[in-house]
Amino acid sequence: MSRQKGILAEAFALSIVGAAFFNILPLYLGAAQDHFSLSITQTGYIGSTFFVGYTIATCLAYFWMPHVDWRKMTVFTLTLGSLAMVFTSLASSYNGLLFAIFIAGGSYATLYGVGTAMIGGLPNETRNFGWKIALEAIFGGALLVSLPILVLPHFGFAGLGIALLCIGVLALPFFRFMPSQAAEKTHLLAATQSVGGTSVWMLLVALVLFFSGETIAWSFVERVGDHHGYEAADIGTVLAVSLGFAVAGSLSEAYGAARIGHVLSLLIAGVTFFMALFCFYNLGTTTFTLFAVGACLANFSIGFGLPALVAICAHYDVTGKLVVLTVPAIGIGAVLGPALAGFAAQSGGFASMLILAGFIVGAAISLAILAIQQNRK
Repeated sequence: MSRQKGILAEAFALSIVGAAFFNILPLYLGAAQDHFSLSITQTGYIGSTFFVGYTIATCLAYFWMPHVDWRKMTVFTLTLGSLAMVFTSLASSYNGLLFAIFIAGGSYATLYGVGTAMIGGLPNETRNFGWKIALEAIFGGALLVSLPILVLPHFGFAGLGIALLCIGVLALPFFRFMPSQAAEKTHLLAATQSVGGTSVWMLLVALVLFFSGETIAWSFVERVGDHHGYEAADIGTVLAVSLGFAVAGSLSEAYGAARIGHVLSLLIAGVTFFMALFCFYNLGTTTFTLFAVGACLANFSIGFGLPALVAICAHYDVTGKLVVLTVPAIGIGAVLGPALAGFAAQSGGFASMLILAGFIVGAAISLAILAIQQNRK
């Protein structure tokens, strides 16, 4: 295997490991709620705590990546994240679980960030990032199918932590190809000045809102299905299949955005998400098909809209110095989403949660279009 292919394989592996927790988030939150007898609000805080650690780690990476050996940092954070997953399986208290989740969030975010930076330093970035998204979703889908059948019935909540620990082994086979640093990218990571204008900052805020609203729906979709009496294995299968629609959304955006333009891309993402919310809002005990359609539409919206917003930020950030902030922007949205979902569901039920998600995504799309129009003037 050539060194370039080896670097790409290791980058894919790190990205898969770093994204694994988010991909199984609905299952993890549901299992944690049942295991610890948590309220909806407490359950939402688990997801938010993970992404607080994620966001802090990605913000710190903005400063350390140009100066620290990536190989050593990967070994350290992979070990730390694995130990945190072991602790989640052994945790006997809610506060202990939150602490371990926070550490895991920072660790897996670092792995994900290093993998992303490695891909960014290779040729054919667009194609490689497309495969990166696809592999993350395919592997996440496999987990959503297998964990409810092979792990949860036999090992319960503790088994999820051990499973995530085992996934970390994927980062080892191609580790020898990993570079210690990517000097050609440090000028992007070391940027500290705002040079992109107010439109880019508006787009970053829109990205926070968009991913927050989307995560509100995704993080509790398993609970919505459980609330309507659907079987756990059937829900897991639907969630796995829906990740394929996230891949389809990303690839559709990658190949079609140049033809349809930025505004129409955002409108497609928004309308698709509103259709998903309509499906969830009208569920009943005999409408499993509608639940499946809603999950697929929601993930298509995420897959289509997220890269679209990041690409728009990059397009209007002519110096390339602010686009790096899209990573913590996504993290902040992921922090806010589960907490807002838990609060809304606890206060007014799942219907209120879905309405809140639609309002936030609508605001995000509107703000992004306003930023685009402002930049054209």
